[in-house]
Parts: sequence; structure tokens; C-alpha cells
Amino acid sequence: MFKKIALAAAAGALLAGSANAAVVYQSESAKLQLGGRLDAAINSVALSERATDKKVELVGTARFRVAAESAITDGVKALGFGEWQIGAETSHNGQWNTRFAYVGFKTDDYGQLTFGQNQPAAVIALSATDILIDWGAKATTSYEFAAKARQEGLVDYRYKKSFNNQALKLGLSYQTAGLDNVDTGVSVAGGYEYGEYFPVGLNLAYDYYRVSNTAPAKYDDKNAITVSLTGGDLTAGFYAAGLYQFTDYEHKKNVNGFELAAGYTWDSGVQFLLLYNQKNQDSARLVSNFAGELSYKFNPNFRAYVEAEIGVGDIDTVDAATGKKIGSTHERSDDKVAFHLQYNY
Repeated sequence: MFKKIALAAAAGALLAGSANAAVVYQSESAKLQLGGRLDAAINSVALSERATDKKVELVGTARFRVAAESAITDGVKALGFGEWQIGAETSHNGQWNTRFAYVGFKTDDYGQLTFGQNQPAAVIALSATDILIDWGAKATTSYEFAAKARQEGLVDYRYKKSFNNQALKLGLSYQTAGLDNVDTGVSVAGGYEYGEYFPVGLNLAYDYYRVSNTAPAKYDDKNAITVSLTGGDLTAGFYAAGLYQFTDYEHKKNVNGFELAAGYTWDSGVQFLLLYNQKNQDSARLVSNFAGELSYKFNPNFRAYVEAEIGVGDIDTVDAATGKKIGSTHERSDDKVAFHLQYNY
């Protein structure tokens, strides 16, 4: 028998329920969830003495997401998910930037298969250290074709199973030519976690991309191997993680990078996260910085947080087409800080 959620009940769920989404319609065979966030940030605060742009801005952003599923047969559901960054200020009126947009199938026992704009399987390993809300995660090559690897034209399969204080994750993605500058690609990843009070995990990922003949010179065919280790729980108590990635380009110099992350989350709603990023191409240092975040949740929906990046070591420059070192800037990367108030619904 169908059960419709009244608007008043849905409004109450927005205020007191999950910070990720509110169920606005549910029946025996279908469910619709809406969610999103509003954010006000004081950012572009330059800390470096050499920085010429000292402007302080208050910038608003907004996101909207929708998730739906409906039964096809016993144990199999159709699903759809979309998320958009939308204009939150008059100067951005009419702006809709797609982050996710995919449809597919979800099963009770065999994982899910989706088609559209999504993140590839390698994210299983990358997410171990990609833990800050906005910054960090600069030591890999995995995001060079799309922001945070939210790639168009992706066929993606995911499987996850938890049993006896253990968790197994598997993923396989095929990249079509629907992604700009890419002819084809594949990503495969797996992860295993064990432990109840202090879980320890190991994740491995491999991805390959063949670029199109018309792609700009900065893009090149590549193979990348990523390994990450995790310990603890990111949402409660102590958490630590490390990541290493090696990227073999067809024509450019190879790249290797690593990230180290640590954090602690208190029951009071306070969380502190720290991340170090370093990426090198041959003998050139491309990235070397610390990124940190301190946040406080007033309730499940509303939080305040401050993020900062501090450069460490001189940064080198390379030729975009070959990856060969041109020289050193003799300067570390710029420091920056931002303060956010964010409401999630």
C-alpha cells in the first residue's frame, strides 16, 4: 500500500533528520530523496607576504541533489542520482554546473551498475586521503580530466559487502569517449577493511586512459597505480591514512605523489583534519603543502569550519607537453585560508 509523506513531515525531516537527504516520497516499491547545501565563505584571504591580491570576499554557493529508486523485480531496483552546483548569488543567476548525473540498476546482493557522470572505481583508493571538504588531494594525477574525477560518459560497477567486522569493496569502470580529450579508459579498484574498534583498511586501484588525437599537448596516454592505507574511523575518534600513486605517461615524464592524512573527531561535534600533499614529475616538485581543517557541527545540518593551505618547499615548473623540468620558482606555493558557514539539508 502506497504511503505518501506529508509536506509538513518532510519539512520536519529537513530540520531534524539526515544532513544528506530527506525522504519526500516513499512507497513499498519507490523512494524519492532531496538534499543539498547552502554555503557562505569568507575566502581569498592571502597569507603569503608576496601575494599581490589581498582581497577578502564573502562568497555564497549552493548545491541541490535528488536521488530516486524504484523496484523492477525482487532484489533489483532502478536508480537515478543527480547533483548540481547552482548559482547562489545574483551575479551567478542561471548557472547550473553538473557534478553527478547517472542512472542504473541496484541489487540487494550483487552491487550496482550505473551510466552517466560519476566518479570512476579508483576513487575507492583515492578517498582515503581526500577527506577535507574543499581543499587538499593534490598529489595525484587522477583529477586531470575532470574536477574530482566526476567524469562524463562513464559506465561504473560497484560492490560492497560487510561481514563479521570486515568490509569488502570492489569497483570496475569503463570510460567512453563521452569525456573530453579521452578516447577510452578503464579503472579497477578493490578495498578490504578489518576491525571493530580500530578498523584497518587496504585499497588498491589501477586506471588507464588513452587520449584523443585532438587533445591538447598537456594530455597524454597514462597508466596509474594507487595504493592507500587507512586506520580508525573518520567520523569518530582518531583517523589516519596514507596514499601513494605512480603514473606512467606514454610520452611525458612519469609522476609520483603521496598524501598523508590524520584527524580526530570528538563527540562534541569538533573535528580536526590535517593533510600533507607532495607530487613530483621526474626531478621536478610540482606540489608540496599542508592542508588543514577545523570544523564544528552545531547540529546534524549546520556547521562552521575553517580551512587553510600552507606551502612547503620551493615549487618547480615543467614543460606541459614533455613534463621535463624547466626550472624552479624559488618560491613555495601561496598560503590561503577560508572560513565557512554551511547548512546541509
